Amino acid sequence: SSNGSPTNWNWNVNGPTSGSYSVANPNYNFITAGIYTITLLATSSSSLSCTVTKTLEIGNSPTLTVAGAGTPVCLPSGVVLSASGASSYTWLPGNYTGSLLSVFPTNNTAYILNANNGMCYNSTTVNITIGPAVQLNLSTTNNTLCPGNSATITATGGISYSINPGNITASTAVVSPTFNTNYTITAYNGTCYKTSY
Repeated sequence: SSNGSPTNWNWNVNGPTSGSYSVANPNYNFITAGIYTITLLATSSSSLSCTVTKTLEIGNSPTLTVAGAGTPVCLPSGVVLSASGASSYTWLPGNYTGSLLSVFPTNNTAYILNANNGMCYNSTTVNITIGPAVQLNLSTTNNTLCPGNSATITATGGISYSINPGNITASTAVVSPTFNTNYTITAYNGTCYKTSY
């Protein structure tokens, strides 16, 4: 109004949630998505008034879920991170797009996922940790056998072991092969593993 600046403000917010304010610049927190109608009645000291109405659509931020992020990565393996809950995704570092990201970090790494559902966005940090490496050491009493003889294979560096063929789950195995045989020994430390042949 040209007859004076507003001296009184009457704000009304109506929608899934509502509120009323009598200050010039209120702060309203839209915590529920939906259609809101905001009305301002401004009155000047000369009793002139002006009403303004605005309609807003408030959306929900995406609720993000990332699969594949909870287990430590065992070098040199990687992990596939799979995001859901939005319609578009950007991963940092690298500025990769899409819901799937294959990573092969060599150190503990934090990946930032920015996601958008068309109206709103959300962001989350995905921490990838590197599991402790297994130091597998092997010894044998004899690598060359004559028929009827045996050799002892001993593995160290892990918590549990697997020796095949034979499906042996001990750190030491006495083997008596009747033909040329390659043994596969795997050591596990509870998180990661290492295999030797």
